[in-house]
Amino acid sequence: MKEALKLIIDPPCSAARNMAVDHLLFEDSGAWLRLYQWEIPSVSLGYFQSSQEVNLQAIKDSNTALVRRITGGKAVLHQHELTYSLSVPVDWFPGALHESYKAIGLCLLEGLKQLGVDSELVERKPEAFENGNCFQVPGWYELISRGKKIIGSAQKRRRGRLLQHGSLLIDRDNELIRKIFSHNNDEPLE
Repeated sequence: MKEALKLIIDPPCSAARNMAVDHLLFEDSGAWLRLYQWEIPSVSLGYFQSSQEVNLQAIKDSNTALVRRITGGKAVLHQHELTYSLSVPVDWFPGALHESYKAIGLCLLEGLKQLGVDSELVERKPEAFENGNCFQVPGWYELISRGKKIIGSAQKRRRGRLLQHGSLLIDRDNELIRKIFSHNNDEPLE
């Protein structure tokens, strides 16, 4: 019998605290769904991502926090969004990594539908992209609305545990995105 999923709704916290709480929940044996936001604009780098994929000077100049996630993927500017983390035993989503992404993506899709947001699940291999911006191109089983990515997610599995966290984009600061991710002004922001 599966343990009941416990819900945590946290007030906005610092980047370091947000990642520390996700890490603690990942190490815990329980089943957790956490919803949260960020005190100030913050960039989280994917676990294997080089910091050279973002403009560190622009991050510093804009008083944006910088933190590394324990999951992979590309960097996310956390600013106008709702972040979630799901920490559960891996047997909640048996099978390959992509199968768990799909199962969780279908849950997110249903949640958006209930909120009246028309969206779809991307079921194709992500296109290659050079800059470090997670929201530039949708990956496997991420959600788009009107052709634009609105939820980006990353996952880690270890010692029988699964952590997936991601961001539901509510709005975007294109000027700050262009600075941090070194987009040129002619490049469309998806």
